[in-house]
Order: sequence, then structure tokens, then C-alpha cells
Amino acid sequence: MEKTIRHYIAEQEDTMMEELFTLLRIPSISAKPEHAPDMEKCAHRWQEILLGSGADTATILQTTGNPVVYAEKIIDPSLRTVLVYAHYDVMPAEPLDKWLSPPFEPKIREGHIWGRGADDDKG
Repeated sequence: MEKTIRHYIAEQEDTMMEELFTLLRIPSISAKPEHAPDMEKCAHRWQEILLGSGADTATILQTTGNPVVYAEKIIDPSLRTVLVYAHYDVMPAEPLDKWLSPPFEPKIREGHIWGRGADDDKG
């Protein structure tokens, strides 16, 4: 029996959620210089996830700013290229008293994931 995408997602949901949560726990706030190590940590985590997901290569490119993660998966060189872009930095979480739970400890409430970066753009 051929598996559908929905079936695959259902089977892998726990793994995918934990991968997302590992990213959400990293306070990769690019606007604050003291979080430069977190930006590096998040880049390395993305590299691990991309390689674990089947990318042929995943490279961290150092820049004068934050690191860039570049990955490739070539199925057939004669096919068209698909480019996916995402950023992994987040805005500062202040004011912290407005959060119902710590911003870098993701929580699921009423079917939604709450945590800084959950939908822009780590999710």
C-alpha cells in the first residue's frame, strides 16, 4: 500500500514536533549581540535537521553578520530547481510579562504552538 503524505506526516508528527521544539528553545535573537552564540547554535541545529532529513549537503557559511545555512538535495540534475528560503532569527521576546509561558519553552495550547519563532520563521 502506497503511503500518502498525510500518512507520513501522521507517523512522523512526534519527531517533527520535537525537531521544531529544539529550534524554538534556542533564543536566536539577531538584534541582540549577546545572542550571537545562539545564532551559531541555531545554524548548527538547522544543519543537523537538514542532513537528517535527507539533504545531500548542508553547509554553514560564515558572514560578517550571522551564519547562513545552505543545503542541497539533488534528485535529478535535469529537473528544475526549487529554492526554499527561511530565516532562523527571531525578534526579542520583551515584554516578558505579556507571555503566558516562557517564550523559548514551546507549549501547545488549544491546538496552537506558543513560543517565540513558532510561526515566524522557525515553524
